[in-house]
Amino acid sequence: MFDGPDGVGKTTQITLAKDALIQQGLRVYSTRINGGSPIGEALRKPYLSNIERPAATDYHIGMAIYVAFVEEVSKMRQQYDVILVDRSPLSNVAYQSFGSGYSLDKSLAGCEETLQALQPDLLICYMAPLATLHTRLSQVAGSKTDYFESKPDNFFERVLKGYQFLAERFQVTMIDATQDVDAVHKMTLALLQKTLRAA
Repeated sequence: MFDGPDGVGKTTQITLAKDALIQQGLRVYSTRINGGSPIGEALRKPYLSNIERPAATDYHIGMAIYVAFVEEVSKMRQQYDVILVDRSPLSNVAYQSFGSGYSLDKSLAGCEETLQALQPDLLICYMAPLATLHTRLSQVAGSKTDYFESKPDNFFERVLKGYQFLAERFQVTMIDATQDVDAVHKMTLALLQKTLRAA
């Protein structure tokens, strides 16, 4: 599972990792936890829409998506050697509790429940300063941003603190995403290879 704040480069790293692993002869499936199933993709649309709502609403939409995602991944595990996932249950805690103020105890319980159901072999969190994230988001999205990307700086500062807290709590592997794309890819691939050898 590849996680981190918006603009940190998760999607790029998943694409590079998938290509590299396929070249090694592995069957690789890439997906996203905020979607990842027919109902999950349908729920993703209101989840990212610019409709104002309480943080609790976003948290529960996220958890509803995760329930279907767990079932979808269990099917895919029978067909593929490696499953690469954009984001993880940590994001619901970082964004809804640290960012928007939803109950930390409740979101941690949901996170732990989902992680227990998914049993990921590797959790990577990419981190970069707020200025770097802004630059990358503007290059990718231009003027078009979703509900979360359009939040103010103090929201993302809290999200970054949330990821730091979660990385320590769940023993997540952290990668400095301020390095160039190739350097981050090499570090990511090394972690994936180590995990595959241990499997």
